[in-house]
Amino acid sequence: MRFATYAELLGKRFKAELHLIHVVDPPRASRSGPANWLSFSKAVAANAGKHLGELAAKYSLPVKPKPYTVRIGVPADEIAEVARIQNAGL
Repeated sequence: MRFATYAELLGKRFKAELHLIHVVDPPRASRSGPANWLSFSKAVAANAGKHLGELAAKYSLPVKPKPYTVRIGVPADEIAEVARIQNAGL
């Protein structure tokens, strides 16, 4: 995970905090209907949260507040919303 090393170096250089974000982009249309892709997206999000938690622990990110977020939606919109909530500069 070279990105984590790179992010860690940037964080130290600019005295910034790292917040990991994973956005699950559900399919726009599904033969099986919205209920099935929503439950699938939630399962993918739960798995992503587990992996982000492990990654956060591996790189010793602080546990409070939680150093990662998993969202379901349009990636650009969700990332911008998390940045707004976190009052982060992009």
